Amino acid sequence: MNPTAIESHLKLVLLPWMVIVAVAWLMGRLARRLGQPLAVGEIAAGLLLGPSFLGWLWPQAMQSLFPAESAESLQLLAKLGLILLLFQVGMEFDFGHLATRSRTVLAVSLLGIVAPMALGLVIGPWLHREFAPDTNRFGFQLFVCIALAISALPIMGRILLEEGLERTALGAVAISSAALDDVVGWVLLGVATALVTAQFAWGPLLTQVAGIAGFFAGLLWLVGPALRRFWRCSFCLPPEDPNGRSASRLLACTVGIRSPRLHNDDCPGRETCGLTPRAPEVHRVPPTFLAVLWVVLLGSALTTNLLGIFSIFGAFMLGVVLHREVSLVAAWRERFRDFVLVALVPVFFTNTGLRTEIGSLTTAQAWLGCAVVLAAAVAGKLGGCYLGARLTGQSRREAACVAALMNTRALMGLVAINIGYDLGLLTRPLFTMFVIMALVTTVMTGPLLRWWLPVELSKRSGPRLED
Repeated sequence: MNPTAIESHLKLVLLPWMVIVAVAWLMGRLARRLGQPLAVGEIAAGLLLGPSFLGWLWPQAMQSLFPAESAESLQLLAKLGLILLLFQVGMEFDFGHLATRSRTVLAVSLLGIVAPMALGLVIGPWLHREFAPDTNRFGFQLFVCIALAISALPIMGRILLEEGLERTALGAVAISSAALDDVVGWVLLGVATALVTAQFAWGPLLTQVAGIAGFFAGLLWLVGPALRRFWRCSFCLPPEDPNGRSASRLLACTVGIRSPRLHNDDCPGRETCGLTPRAPEVHRVPPTFLAVLWVVLLGSALTTNLLGIFSIFGAFMLGVVLHREVSLVAAWRERFRDFVLVALVPVFFTNTGLRTEIGSLTTAQAWLGCAVVLAAAVAGKLGGCYLGARLTGQSRREAACVAALMNTRALMGLVAINIGYDLGLLTRPLFTMFVIMALVTTVMTGPLLRWWLPVELSKRSGPRLED
């Protein structure tokens, strides 16, 4: 591609990106005024700009604004935004609460999978008979169960950030339960896809699970501690010479090499180097550290992608192993958080809306099917997760809040729904029913959370982004 062609393609990307950010910002603030999370407004922006509204009202304008040539570039921007969001979500949560609440996390995640899938087994045969009789029955049933059982980890994390609940026990339980549910959901999604395409085998699946567990263990015990030491040691470098002759001693400090020639007792990282120590600065991220962190972050995302699950899980795992480094979390929040949330994440939410058409449910039978899907989804997640939290000793309000958060499907649910549609397991009416279910369960989350929030937490709750 020559420079002129690159410039022409850039124009095709910059214009829709500009419009997406502007419309998403406006719709997000409108959503906040209506008591909804920003993400709901951003999804609504995608629906307004996509075939569900603009494409129906003025097809030529939608085609001009979002030409086919820009689709892949926008999807790349969306994926990058989601990777950074999940890294941020992983860092923002205080998982120290889980030492006393691990039973709750396991119970909530288990019943949050089992209960919706059980209801999926109940309604699946009727849905198949009435709306998709020509599809593979077993594959259809499996995808119905997965679509009902999955939670939306990114949006749940963002709701907690917006409400100021990310460092509470309630937030840690909800995000950890959702992470477990999503891992199970994506593994099941991979199994279902393999079954449909006749390529399923137990050996590769077990290898995949072992690889994911080994990768997280490596992050937890090797990469995470090394990065945390590197963060503290990086402030030993003189600001005027961040990449000069002290770099070798910084590296030695980070990996913990013990040598009298390299170390003294002053470095904040370990025994370490002979550089002048300084405390980490909240508003500064040293360039050397940022370069290393970026490489590790992309490598983590790439690794989970190669292991067969979404790249966002690699970013989330890396964030989790760094969450104890409070000064790093504060620096990231101060320098990068707003850019990620304002400039990149809306592209993901809006781009999904652009590819979603709220189609035609033209008969009473179709709307009945939509109501059945929604009822099964809400009853399964809310009921199952509430029961799991209550059985492990949580209060009624805390259990209800966890259940409300777990009921959020949003875009992670839409990803699963689109896969089912692409594989020919969901017809257009069924696809529309499940899209409506995903959006309605997301809209429900904010009001239910504020309604059930315990008094001691409601005092600290509130939007984190300035309007």
